[in-house]
This record gives sequence, structure tokens and C-alpha cells, in this order.
Amino acid sequence: GHAGELGHVGNWSTRTCWCGRTGCLETVAAGSAILREAACAMGTEAQKLTLREVFESFAWEPRVQPILQAAGKALGAAVSDLAKVLDPALIALAGPVLTIRPLVEALKQQLSAGFLQGDTPPAVVIVDLPDLPALGAAAVALKDVLFTGAYRDSTPRSFAT
Repeated sequence: GHAGELGHVGNWSTRTCWCGRTGCLETVAAGSAILREAACAMGTEAQKLTLREVFESFAWEPRVQPILQAAGKALGAAVSDLAKVLDPALIALAGPVLTIRPLVEALKQQLSAGFLQGDTPPAVVIVDLPDLPALGAAAVALKDVLFTGAYRDSTPRSFAT
């Protein structure tokens, strides 16, 4: 399944996503969407740009600024909605678009704005771990096994060799 896949929620645009739905978060905030929009704004082909070039162009290219702001705001709103439901103390985010500082700033600003006055939004940490989703899933499974008795077996287990 796609549990935890935030990229395919919401109605963020009128673009058709690769999954077949219209308006998925990925149509605005995925690296490919940012590259496509930046290339269009700059009058070039998306294949000729890298995320690094888009990041570097932010300082001097005003046409790219709204694209990065929109992506960051959409990500921030989606994460804010998710955080209001799950109430985590910490949110770890990973991915190539999160190397773009202005996008991250817009994300954090939107995340904070998405909470009611007096509520404290969770801390957001940007991590550079390509396997973060797999590590998170493994941590949840391991927690269930070690701390909630998921084995339903009273026999003590030792992990020492």
C-alpha cells in the first residue's frame, strides 16, 4: 500500500499526477514538478535543469521564487494537517527538494500558521537519509515487537549472541 505517502493527498493543483489522480501534492511539491515549473518560468527544458540549479537561481531569478514558495506552502499545509491529526512531537522530513532553503522556510512558516493560536507545532528536522521511510517503518515494527508484546508470547527473548 501507500500508507504514509503524503504525496498523493489533497487537491493542490489542476495537474494530473503520475498516479492518475488530479491535484496530488506531488504535482506541486515533488522535485520533478518544481523542475518543470522552473523550466517553464525560465523558458528552458526541464531536462536541462537540476534541483541544485533551481536552488542557486532562487537568489537571482524572481520567476522561480513563487514556484518554490508555492511548493513549500503546500508541503507545510499538508504536514500541518497531518500533525494536527497525529500530534507528533517531532517530524523528520527527507528528500531532495528539502535542500532548497527558501522552500523549507516557506514549509516551516506554513506549518506554524496551520496551528491554532496557543498550540505548539511539532519540531521539524530535515534529515539526509535516503532510506528514512524504511527506517521509520522498521522502528515502528520493532517498537511493537519489543514493547507491546506483539509476539503474544511470554517467553523472554534475548537478542544477544
